[in-house]
Amino acid sequence: MITATSCTLAMALLWTGRMPRICFLLWFLVWRLAYNVGLGFVLRWQSEDEWFTDLMRRLFRMKHPLMEQWAKPAIRVKMDRDYSFHSMPVEYNAWLAFRLLVDLILFHDGLCYFIFAMAYNESTLTGWMDYVRVAMGMALIVFNVWVKSDAHRVVKDYAWYWGDFFFQLDGALTFDGVFELAPHPMYSLGYVGYYGVSLLCASYPVFFVSLAAHFLQLAFLSIVETPHMDKIYGPSPSAPTTGTDMLLFWRFDIHRATDVMTVLFVLSTILVHAIGVLPTWLVLLEGVLWRLVYSGIVGLVLWHEDTQRSWTRHFIRWGYTPLDAFTNWKA
Repeated sequence: MITATSCTLAMALLWTGRMPRICFLLWFLVWRLAYNVGLGFVLRWQSEDEWFTDLMRRLFRMKHPLMEQWAKPAIRVKMDRDYSFHSMPVEYNAWLAFRLLVDLILFHDGLCYFIFAMAYNESTLTGWMDYVRVAMGMALIVFNVWVKSDAHRVVKDYAWYWGDFFFQLDGALTFDGVFELAPHPMYSLGYVGYYGVSLLCASYPVFFVSLAAHFLQLAFLSIVETPHMDKIYGPSPSAPTTGTDMLLFWRFDIHRATDVMTVLFVLSTILVHAIGVLPTWLVLLEGVLWRLVYSGIVGLVLWHEDTQRSWTRHFIRWGYTPLDAFTNWKA
């Protein structure tokens, strides 16, 4: 009932044009924060001291109207009308109640995003580039749907709704399918649809809001999920670090010539483009060139290093060490 009313009201306000479009942006922001911040706090506290389970235990015991008039009927609709709360562990009942909250927030988060995108839609079809843009956007959305569907097939409702924050299942989860394609696909590849919608709308506001929303989701992964996974399953093995190497501009050291050269190169590139001396076609060509260098030449060097150790052998031939070879590769 709540979701149907929200959907009808939002679409009516959009089509009648009686609300400034920035209101739809703020509307989406509220639900995105309800997801990443609101659910994030609930899950973090649940991981640390089972706060949500204790809250549900008290509400179920005192037969609070919130439980009796809303949660229990909604759970029985999803489970079975003969579902017995008293015969199941309180951890399981708490998880089912939490799922109701998650469904409410996720529905409105998705709904408000698409309504916000429609409000800021600036798409026109005036040339072949527009048709390419639309085709790429649709392809990303279809790919996003497949990622989410395959991820749900693998992890089922238990992990989809953060079940291991409430109780542990016997046996280990098997991660195959899309999980073999990229790490944390529900948070990485699972949000490429945002960029597909941005292409369809041809809107920079939609793109930058999508980028910010995706960043919030990755922050949720880092702050909430990863610490809990490390706590339950143990920290994932990480590669040893060497020295204080610069990563992008993090750990910049003015005494290292390679760090200084990298910063100067980036600043000079930004300056050239900010001045606007390059024609548009050349900027586009430059972007394609660097993508080919990254995906093609870098990949080719790594393939030869993996199969023949060619990069390392070159440095050893001239009296250097494998560490020297790796240092120059990073630079």
